[in-house]
Amino acid sequence: MLEVSRLQSEAADAMGARGFNLPSGIFFDERARIAQAGADRIAAASRDRAIQDGQTRLDMLKFALEKGVQMRLGILDGLVSYLNTWLKLPALAIEKARTLADAKTKLWESSAAYYRALIAVSELILRVEEINVNRMLGMQQNDVRNFEAKIKARVEAAVGAAEAMGNIGAAAMGSINALGSLNNDTIESAE
Repeated sequence: MLEVSRLQSEAADAMGARGFNLPSGIFFDERARIAQAGADRIAAASRDRAIQDGQTRLDMLKFALEKGVQMRLGILDGLVSYLNTWLKLPALAIEKARTLADAKTKLWESSAAYYRALIAVSELILRVEEINVNRMLGMQQNDVRNFEAKIKARVEAAVGAAEAMGNIGAAAMGSINALGSLNNDTIESAE
């Protein structure tokens, strides 16, 4: 918006530097063109931001799926280890108990890691939703700014038209007064 204001000021200064006034329609057309160019830049920035947000969401989902698969494989590895240990050490009760405890610990740790991954995936999904909400808010703010700029341009055009009509009316009144004065001078000189 600052860039649009700067360009509009430069257009007004350039017209003033020419030494003559352009019709107000040309001036307001230039200002409207600059405002539209600014709105187009904002729309392009919003589009780029939406693409970037989509890519970020895709990357987060890939990461979450990868971690989920790793955790599931970890649980399966823990289960396989548990069963192998239980079958290989039937003769040694103490060793068996120790090995079973280790395998159960791995199973519980893998389960805990799996559920931590599920929680992390949920947090990532919530973060993605937060990013989407922020993106939508940003796009809506841009829409409001664009609407405000359009309304402002229309109001400025209406004010310019009203000023032009006032100038035309003043010129007409000046002509009428000059004709009346001339007519009065003619009547006085005839007498």
